[in-house]
Amino acid sequence: ILMSLIIIWNLNFIITTIFFFMSTTPLFLWLLSEKYNITINSYLKFFKSNQLINFYNSLISAIIATIIGLAINKFLEKKDLINADNKFTQEANNNKQLIVRLKDKEIINYISNSINNKY
Repeated sequence: ILMSLIIIWNLNFIITTIFFFMSTTPLFLWLLSEKYNITINSYLKFFKSNQLINFYNSLISAIIATIIGLAINKFLEKKDLINADNKFTQEANNNKQLIVRLKDKEIINYISNSINNKY
């Protein structure tokens, strides 16, 4: 649950930053062209670098969120809040193995009985 919340928060952060840059770029373009008489071409170069910065920001935030998520997961495992489910599945697997062993014994007994009956 915590991991999914962190992922949702992270996606929300990325989306908001993208929308922020999308909404502010025309404003930047207008201000730059008004003040410094900058051409569209040079501005596009600037915008590309800006997008790159935005990408790296979102990447770093994703990495941080993942690290936080993993740390929370480890903490919960230590507190035995997550492990309960793992213990249950382990028990189920042990039961399956036991059933398989019993079936194997039955088959071996059947074969040995049939051999004994023949000879």
